[in-house]
Amino acid sequence: MTARLPGATEIDTTAPVEFTFNGRRFSGYKGDTIASALAANGVVMLSRSFKRHRPRGLFSLNIEDTGGIVRAGDAATVEPNARATMLPATDGSSVQSQNHWPSLEVDALRILDVFSDLFPAGFYNKTFKWPNWHWYEWAVRLTAGFGVAPAQADPASYDHRHQQTDVLVCGGGAAGLAAALAHANTGKRVMLVEQDATFGGSLRHDRQQIDGKGSAEWLAEQIAEARNHDLIELHSNTIVAGLYDHNYALLVSRDGGKVRETLHRVRAQQIVLATGAIEQPLVFENNDRPGIMLLSAVQGLATRFGVAAGDAVVIAGNHDQIYRAAADLAEAGVNIRAIVDARPDVDEALSSCARDKGIEVHTGHMVVNSRGGKRVTAIAIAPTGDTDGGSIVIDCDTLAMSGGYAPAVHLACHAKAKLDYFESIAAFAPKATADLTPVGAAAGDFDLQHTLNQIAQPNSNGAGIRPFSSTMGPRITPRGDKRNQWVDWLHDVTLSDLDLAVRENYRSVEHLKRYTTNGMSIDQGKTSNLNALTHLADLTQREIPEVGTTTYRPPYAPVTLGTLAGDRKGRFYTPIQRLQMHAQHEAKDAVFEHYGSWQRPAYYGTGDELDCINAEVKAVREGVGIFDASPLGKVEVRGPDAAEFLHRVYLNNALSLKPGNARYGLMLNENGIIIDDGVFARLADDHFLVSTTSGNATRIYNWMEEWLQCEWPDLNATVTNATTAWANVTVAGPRARELLSRCDTDIDLSKEAFPHQTFRSGTLEGVPVRILRASFSGEVSFEVNVPNRYGVALWDAALERGADLGVRPYGVEAVMVTRIEKGYLHIGSDTDGTSTPDDVGWGHVAKRKKAHFIGKRSLMRPHNTREGRHQFVGLAPVNDSQAMVSGAHLARPGVNASDGYVTSAAYSPTLNRYVALGLLKDGRARMGETVDVVDASQRQQARVVEPVHYDPEGARLNV
Repeated sequence: MTARLPGATEIDTTAPVEFTFNGRRFSGYKGDTIASALAANGVVMLSRSFKRHRPRGLFSLNIEDTGGIVRAGDAATVEPNARATMLPATDGSSVQSQNHWPSLEVDALRILDVFSDLFPAGFYNKTFKWPNWHWYEWAVRLTAGFGVAPAQADPASYDHRHQQTDVLVCGGGAAGLAAALAHANTGKRVMLVEQDATFGGSLRHDRQQIDGKGSAEWLAEQIAEARNHDLIELHSNTIVAGLYDHNYALLVSRDGGKVRETLHRVRAQQIVLATGAIEQPLVFENNDRPGIMLLSAVQGLATRFGVAAGDAVVIAGNHDQIYRAAADLAEAGVNIRAIVDARPDVDEALSSCARDKGIEVHTGHMVVNSRGGKRVTAIAIAPTGDTDGGSIVIDCDTLAMSGGYAPAVHLACHAKAKLDYFESIAAFAPKATADLTPVGAAAGDFDLQHTLNQIAQPNSNGAGIRPFSSTMGPRITPRGDKRNQWVDWLHDVTLSDLDLAVRENYRSVEHLKRYTTNGMSIDQGKTSNLNALTHLADLTQREIPEVGTTTYRPPYAPVTLGTLAGDRKGRFYTPIQRLQMHAQHEAKDAVFEHYGSWQRPAYYGTGDELDCINAEVKAVREGVGIFDASPLGKVEVRGPDAAEFLHRVYLNNALSLKPGNARYGLMLNENGIIIDDGVFARLADDHFLVSTTSGNATRIYNWMEEWLQCEWPDLNATVTNATTAWANVTVAGPRARELLSRCDTDIDLSKEAFPHQTFRSGTLEGVPVRILRASFSGEVSFEVNVPNRYGVALWDAALERGADLGVRPYGVEAVMVTRIEKGYLHIGSDTDGTSTPDDVGWGHVAKRKKAHFIGKRSLMRPHNTREGRHQFVGLAPVNDSQAMVSGAHLARPGVNASDGYVTSAAYSPTLNRYVALGLLKDGRARMGETVDVVDASQRQQARVVEPVHYDPEGARLNV
């Protein structure tokens, strides 16, 4: 490790640490990042570029860095695509470079740069069409800059917290600290969030005088006051990942202890954006070599970490601040060879001060090229605007460039704030909203004293932009090979890519982004967008405000999947709902599986699974079975307009349903797609009970609530989710009535008094009961509902009183077999995201209903009425001994093109053969036709039949 410069503020030289990079051991100090420690050890090349595998080095010291994208950790703790600038150097930490083969120093794929003309913007859309993208995908993924996800389970813990505050201050620099104290001193609770390990923002590297004090002294006082303030909660190492509606913010803190990261869900009354500004790069030929970095990175290395970025540093920029930076760096011990200023007219006092320190000053010049291999060795400069003249070569090993600063507008855009373009700073800045206030550099105000005055005494010192420079020069040189002038370092996007996009008429900034990948992924345009917008405006002869910006989306910085998941993994992935009769099912040797969020018996018994299921099916078909159907959705709809509401919700008629009767119905979404089915019963003129599928109970309830509250608030109706309030024991089979009659009830159970598709309320053994005559098996069936606390007693009573009848509990698998035999539709299995009522044989019902219902208009769309749609059919194997499986494709004999697929299949012990249902192209017109059932490489034949395989007349329902 080379000697450090004196005066470093963020490292403790009495606490050395050791870490490895690509297996080599390096040393640093406590407070170092991996990036600063490697720089101190003379490591310049950190990675290879995304597409062309060019060497990449440190570019910035912050979250916008594009060169130090590394793989952090080992084995199960590995994190791909991490930024070395945000990783603390700790004892034993391990980091590897990415995107090269066989090594970082010697990368065989560097040859891609030679053939880069073959890989312009959008080449993948034009090249990988034939014969199939998957032929090429493996090679693209091996050569492009994708990190490799860990193969092992992450042993770390992640936490989620829900918090509230009066004011959320995003950014812990000078403006953020001042804003936090100002609000806290008015009695408001404040959360102050800073993405770095230390507070201070740009003042940590850009030293100034504030209120007569040095910035270090002023910062120390402000931080101490904030830490000691009872109403301020400080969070360092915490990124504001996104801002959402109603002042909802997601924060991610890297804790570094047992809990690796914490996701904070914060609700704030007011949000202050003090996120500062992002330094912008210059664009010239070969501007991507290692050793070419942002000026603020060179300053930060020197002042924060005591590291000289190079032995011979050239500073190039287009504003006044480069001179102050040069003076500070020279005072810190960094050798500044020259200053290159794009502006021809510069305050003489600035240039004279630099020359007095022995620094060459070239005004009216821009960098036009660089030389070197794995590190820059020299730069070429030429007069600003010169397109074809000579150049001056300056030897150097580091170029510190600065094209000005762009306010970090990303979070403001998350919150839907508008942006204005300001010529004085050549950048966009956000407008304040009622709940969101940008301050300081985030608002485009680079005069720190003015910002602090505004925060302390709002509106007393004048508002608006205070530019940090007298004038702003250009960022983009007009000469050189545009194929090697980088705009987006992360994705290898050059000026020539932007030119090509415009030639191909991608003139919209959003189209340009997607065609070239400029500003996508983890960059989100932090250092690439402004130069791209400037060039696009020049190419299309528009003003930059007219071009506009792309849409900045959360997250502001990448968030690990572990952080998003938190502790929701393994058995905590989703809440498990257990049945009231869970212990009773266990006593009967139930084999449980997860159906949605419910843990339910798939079948009962310890023997062969198929034998157990077949026995349960036979019990239902020949005797009596009982099934725990408690998870079936039970939504109560009440009110004078309850019938009208359901008439709009259901495809079929709800108004004509009489009290005590029930009806099967389908629900559609706005696109006319089937989303649920079930039986709804009318208990009274103003009271309905809606049954939904088990997995959709909560979803349908919320969907109904949304329609009532948002679309039809004029309807006088309410919905209540009563699913878990009632236990349901379904008694089914030829002897079901006989079993239920052995209970003391005031309900007449005779077939004359209680026919199929009717509903009765009363008492059963003195307990309130609701009984629905509906069947999913095709047998006589009573769905007996009692208050949940009586479910166990009802189950036990059914088993006890039906013992001599051979009563047997049956599980979900037997339910599926009986319903397939009967050809009953199962939403989500026999339908998909394109299925309409006509596809399942309900087209005539939809046409008959004249009144409006959800999705009606969409049924008339050409796509929904075209020929060739997949329609619901039954399938019977030509050879009864052949098995059928769900998911198999259906094709015309000898043809490889798919005409549909098997949606449900099961062995039927009732018919002694397999039965299946499917979706087949023009299925209803193909009854009796033979089709091939293709499963992997196996083909067999099946006949297209009506969906009802068993008891097509429905005689057994009315026994």
